[in-house]
Amino acid sequence: MKIERKIYAFIISMILLGVIIGSIYADRTITDTSDDVYTKIRCSNGNVYDATAANIQIALNNNRGTDTNFYYPKGWVKLPGNTSITVTSMITIPVNTILDLGGSRLDCNTPDITVINMTRGAEIRNGLINFWSSADRSVAISVYPKRYTPSAQNYKTMIENMRIETYNYADNVNVGLYLHTNGPSQSITFVVADNIRFERLYYGIMLNATGGTGTPSGTGTYINGNMFTNLIFQETWFPITLKTEDISKNVANANCFVDYQIQCDSGMGFDVEAIHCETLANYFNGGIVWDWNGKGNAYNFTSTSGANYAFISERPIVDEGNQNIIMWSGYNTTNPVNMGWMQFPFWKPRVFYQSTEPAIPDDCVGFWVDSDDSKYYLILDYGGVQKKVELT
Repeated sequence: MKIERKIYAFIISMILLGVIIGSIYADRTITDTSDDVYTKIRCSNGNVYDATAANIQIALNNNRGTDTNFYYPKGWVKLPGNTSITVTSMITIPVNTILDLGGSRLDCNTPDITVINMTRGAEIRNGLINFWSSADRSVAISVYPKRYTPSAQNYKTMIENMRIETYNYADNVNVGLYLHTNGPSQSITFVVADNIRFERLYYGIMLNATGGTGTPSGTGTYINGNMFTNLIFQETWFPITLKTEDISKNVANANCFVDYQIQCDSGMGFDVEAIHCETLANYFNGGIVWDWNGKGNAYNFTSTSGANYAFISERPIVDEGNQNIIMWSGYNTTNPVNMGWMQFPFWKPRVFYQSTEPAIPDDCVGFWVDSDDSKYYLILDYGGVQKKVELT
């Protein structure tokens, strides 16, 4: 049967249309194939994309979770493993959406950008964010503040199993994890960051409360109820920083930092601080500072701080705040201590009943009852120098 010329034209038109559509959707396929696990971005809706920074954002936008504060399955986007992707503009993880890096690395060589911006209920996990030397004043992960409502606190934002580093120092002022309020009635609450490693950064974790115009319960701002656990800071100049613009209007309080290890760089050429706290009622426990080089303060609680609890391992300790409770384990006894309120030594005061004066640990207090003449003494050791006074 002879095919008419019109049919030939139709067939050729369909072929050309397929080529055009294929070129338009080169970065996106719908059908999963066996190698997509290793080479493609995969999504909860079944779509598959080539592994580029632009496609990460497209995939996240097309797989966003339901905007609800009740439990609901989240949308997810997973990158292939063993892949390096250069990011030159901010990637935003939508509400209740998960970005699983799958072991891949996001490279940033652009100054003044945020690599990952997290909205309420967003999650990121299982990967590396790397700053190159050209990426100055940039942020690896920021958490976007929300306007306070009672239900807003039910969104759980999570960062887990991440590594954030700078390829070299280059004196760049980069931030690993940044929680920042900057306008009236903003809050950041119930963020969970677990198993995070920070290397060669200027700031590791920074909480910065600014922009409030009234009390924190009104038009002020607050960053509270956030949990940071299992943290490693290596060669990071300011590992944990809590700042406030005006303590009467902006607070970063009731945040927990548990099980952290801070390993300093002995070659740091200027004053640094392992923990800097300007605000109220935060909890620091289970941490240790290694290889402190004595430049700057291991812990600095400023005059605006108050009611913070810290069980710490290293000195110098500066406490100029109001009723901070500082418990020092006595790991390092070579540096001076400036305590604004009180220091509880890890070694509890003991009562000695003996005929000779007891030798107590450095920077501790003890009581001695002389068994020969039944006299009572208070003994104080400061910096290895022991003094006593008779109690009458």
